[in-house]
Amino acid sequence: MNKEELQNKISEVEKMLCELKDELEDMEEKEAEKGKIWKPADDETYWYVDLDGEICKSASIRMCFDTYTINFGNCYPTKEKAEFEANREKYTRLFRRYVEQHSEPLDWGNVYQDKYYCYYRHNSRTIEFSNAAGIQDAFIIYASSEEVLKEAIDFIGEDNFKRFILQLEN
Repeated sequence: MNKEELQNKISEVEKMLCELKDELEDMEEKEAEKGKIWKPADDETYWYVDLDGEICKSASIRMCFDTYTINFGNCYPTKEKAEFEANREKYTRLFRRYVEQHSEPLDWGNVYQDKYYCYYRHNSRTIEFSNAAGIQDAFIIYASSEEVLKEAIDFIGEDNFKRFILQLEN
């Protein structure tokens, strides 16, 4: 191989290296975006849930309202996603309030007091109940009894519980 052929080969490898670096950078950007709140581009249409639970449409022009809506995490790319999130918040709030109003006070310092929670067992497709004493998970709603949880599920409806709180696909 002569000098010119080697220089051409090096140029090809350098070009391929640049392309691979660009591809890697794109991958890293996409991975970084996964954990972030979705943000519309300027003038891009988005959906949000207003104070009375209505689903509204807007175009992002980066005014105060858009900034607050985006930063609060109340900004969705589709009407369906906004509707789902509005219902998820609604049924989670109703479920939590029912449990709080009908449950005896929980004493997390008392490891002898059982705190009940529910979960979904996928292999049997059933809602099941268990208890904990001294371990508190950040996203679990606890009650003083299994019965309170069953009543709360009945109160909001089992289908709503599965769809919006457990976020199970039909």
